[in-house]
Amino acid sequence: MKINLNYKNKQNETFLLLKQKPTNILMNLKENSNNNNYVSLISRNAKCTYSHTEKILDDFSKKNIVSFKKHGRKKYIELTGKGRKICDIIEDFLIECR
Repeated sequence: MKINLNYKNKQNETFLLLKQKPTNILMNLKENSNNNNYVSLISRNAKCTYSHTEKILDDFSKKNIVSFKKHGRKKYIELTGKGRKICDIIEDFLIECR
């Protein structure tokens, strides 16, 4: 069952306990897991600057939440198993907060 949560809203209640940009980035990665995700596409979808998105993704990579695959000049990002579990937990948490 696909639950449509509006992650792009600016409601502070939804993001009271979570940081909005990292949450948006993770949820965008989860929603677009079948596509080739690269930093500029993710930053555009999360409404975040490229450099801030890259810093967040580097932090996620250090914690083994995402992995990078380089093809030519583009760096593709995908969720690891741990990252998918975290996304599921965050999604459940956001549903409970509504």
